[in-house]
Amino acid sequence: MHSLRILDTDPEPAYDDLVVLAARIAGVPTSLVSLIDTERQWFKARIGMDVRSTGRDIAFCDHVVRAQTELEVRDARLDPRFQTTRWSSDLRTSSSTPGSRSSRERA
Repeated sequence: MHSLRILDTDPEPAYDDLVVLAARIAGVPTSLVSLIDTERQWFKARIGMDVRSTGRDIAFCDHVVRAQTELEVRDARLDPRFQTTRWSSDLRTSSSTPGSRSSRERA
C-alpha cells in the first residue's frame, strides 16, 4: 500500500461515486472502499461511517487479506469472528475481495 502512495490521500470523485453506487445497488446505508496496511484499515471512500480508519485488528477486510480469498458476511451479529467488534451492529453484511497479489504482499 505504501508504494502506491494512496493512503491518507484526499477524497476522489471516482471512489466516492463507487461507494454511492454500491450502496444504492445493495440497498444498504454504508459502503466503503477500504485499504489495509500493516496496522490499520483506511477508507479511501465512505458513506454511512464517520471514521476515516480503524485498527486492522477489528477490520472485516483483515480476514480477506489473511485468507487471500473473498469474504461474504451475511449477518455480523451471528458470526463469531465479528460479534465482539463494535461494528457488528452497524455493518451487518460485508462483501470483500482481496486486491492483486502484488499489492497484498506490500501491505
